Amino acid sequence: MFMGNDSKIYFEVLSKLSLFSSLTEGELGQLMPKIKIQHKKKGEVVLRQEDSNNFMYIVLAGAVKVTQFTEDGKEILLANREAGEYFGEMSLIDGNTAYAEVSATKDSVVALIGKRTFDFLLDSNPKISRKLLEELTSRLRASIDAIHMFSHDKIAQRLKLFFKQLAQEHCHEREGTGVTLNLELTKTEIANRIGFSRQNVSEIMSHLESEQYLLTLPDKKIHLTPKFFDNF
Repeated sequence: MFMGNDSKIYFEVLSKLSLFSSLTEGELGQLMPKIKIQHKKKGEVVLRQEDSNNFMYIVLAGAVKVTQFTEDGKEILLANREAGEYFGEMSLIDGNTAYAEVSATKDSVVALIGKRTFDFLLDSNPKISRKLLEELTSRLRASIDAIHMFSHDKIAQRLKLFFKQLAQEHCHEREGTGVTLNLELTKTEIANRIGFSRQNVSEIMSHLESEQYLLTLPDKKIHLTPKFFDNF
């Protein structure tokens, strides 16, 4: 349930989601009481593997990461979800459990939509179904891009493909100056995503920066220059 003045803030976030763009204010208002809210501290688990077919999750504030763990306990970063993004919808559709865990990378607020409400939204509003289909298609293409990335055994090529994919998903374009990735990733997280060591990633990123393919901004975000795209 939404509490106090926070309800207005969360209503505003939900109203800006492309998934709910076809809902009127009245329809969205009727949805609000059916949504559960969770506040998560940085590092706290949002979604455990065994719970992943119970709800769809929407990040209202903060950010989360989607991870898997290898048999020897190594964490593999699969994706990041920022405020305004969602996850868990595939498990609601097919009822299967995803082999992944989600945890907060910042203090976060997450909205939970149960299966009955989710099914009602899809059945009663074809535009929501269309938007969801578009998002699932986008994520499928991202998975195909990831497979393509791992087909390369050279770190420089994997890193460039990885940054290109992030530029499509999380970017702020600056006309004539390239693209800034609108998410914070440590070199360790990048290394986990592309399957190389942190040291390897650090060395290649330093080389790419010296060649002016990318810049590390004061806020630690990565900026891809026009040269990056011209020579890719």
